[in-house]
Amino acid sequence: MLATNAQIETADGKLVDVVMRGGAVIPGGTAQQIAQALETRFWAHGRKLLLRWRAVHEELFGVGSWDGPVPSDHGSHKLANALLLNDTCNTARSTARLVEELVGAAVEAHVGSEEWCKLSAAERAAKQKLYRGDCWQHMRNIFLDKMASEAAAHLQEELAESLKTFSSYERMSTDGMALIRAVYVLTNPNPNPNPNPSPSPSPSPSPSPSPNRHGPSPNPNHSLNPNRLGQT
Repeated sequence: MLATNAQIETADGKLVDVVMRGGAVIPGGTAQQIAQALETRFWAHGRKLLLRWRAVHEELFGVGSWDGPVPSDHGSHKLANALLLNDTCNTARSTARLVEELVGAAVEAHVGSEEWCKLSAAERAAKQKLYRGDCWQHMRNIFLDKMASEAAAHLQEELAESLKTFSSYERMSTDGMALIRAVYVLTNPNPNPNPNPSPSPSPSPSPSPSPNRHGPSPNPNHSLNPNRLGQT
């Protein structure tokens, strides 16, 4: 999905904020395939539609009557000096880097090799500039995850002596998320509702315990003794 924000000035001088969105099914999910799809499934397809629209318009109203966008001007170079906002996963960031390269190449092609050679390095960089940003909804999870892990490590050190009094079977943990999951299990009679249960998967080896936990990792499907909650 591709979304862009724009402002349109009406005939009476008012500015209207417009958010345009488009979607396409692409043949794969790699960064290269996603970046290439921006050209083939959006820009190239858009040029094709504009050419058809112009042909119909001029058929109805005469040659030269079309005053809409120039189809050949519809391309990746339009993203220059825009903000590319993306997810924080590896594929999304890799896609953003590839899109930045594609935009740079499209800008150079749009300007033309002869004119491009006349520009200084600073002028070229200014024309090809693309700002990149990370979605805050995803960034905050990265911050909170780091804060939670650091807090767990701090508590593990501060409560080391106290934790020794519990056996590993009591599943005591300094992990705040483990406590949240335990409370959720205690306060919800059916914490994992599934109206259409699938066949149970084959058992797999248990993961190694986190160094920030005392004993085995807590299992959210097992209930904890409510009288022992909060003793750490």
